[in-house]
Amino acid sequence: EYRAQESTGTRRPVTTSDDWPEREAAIKGCPRSKWGATFESFDLGAAPKMREAHAATMQLAAGAWRPWCIVLSGSYGTGKTHLAYAAANYRRERRLPYLMLTAPALMGKLKNAIDEKRRSVEMMAALAWGPEEWVKMYSETPALLILDDFGAQQDTEWATAQLFAILNARYDAGLKTLLTTNLGARQL
Repeated sequence: EYRAQESTGTRRPVTTSDDWPEREAAIKGCPRSKWGATFESFDLGAAPKMREAHAATMQLAAGAWRPWCIVLSGSYGTGKTHLAYAAANYRRERRLPYLMLTAPALMGKLKNAIDEKRRSVEMMAALAWGPEEWVKMYSETPALLILDDFGAQQDTEWATAQLFAILNARYDAGLKTLLTTNLGARQL
């Protein structure tokens, strides 16, 4: 499937346009409007409690963080999303693989895949990916997976099962993952 290859960065489509780096970054979840969010632009003076999170996220982005996952948890406005975009930008600038999206957007993609797959089967041309294929792709991609606003997705049994499948597979494989959330440890 071309979409999965394109989003994981394993294949670059043929293009004559000079805007491919910008389009590729947007596909991977880091639009040009967020390119200014870097580790250097993060104001540690305004958010001194984020010093350890800043250092750990830098290490994760560089591939030097040993554990498989970092969870940035805190209230609104603490800089979690800035650090997530900083990690994406670090990877983008060095042409290292990453995928970034919000947890609600991931759930939307999986739900839309149900309808796309049904329509595809009805037309007798099973071309669209169903949610199982998307879960498998996000579970197995070696790219750094960045899920922003984890916990903001609609809390249903199905959504929980899909997220568990993705995160558990990434844990088992030791694939690097970054989550941001406004939830506390007990709520997670």
